[in-house]
Amino acid sequence: MNACEAMRAIRAARGLTQKQAAKKAGIDSGTIYRYERGETEPSQTIACSLADAYGVTLDQLAGREPLS
Repeated sequence: MNACEAMRAIRAARGLTQKQAAKKAGIDSGTIYRYERGETEPSQTIACSLADAYGVTLDQLAGREPLS
């Protein structure tokens, strides 16, 4: 699983809309959309915010480790 697929799957597994996820991470919902489509990649700071908002590790967010 690549990073954009992982981000989409994690958000969906948490039952969050893109707008809700963006609010939790403190970013714009359009940004979540672009990350999940693979159009752009989050900075390290934003990736940490997303991981915290989703309750996962950075490796899980990047699709390098399965969700537990």
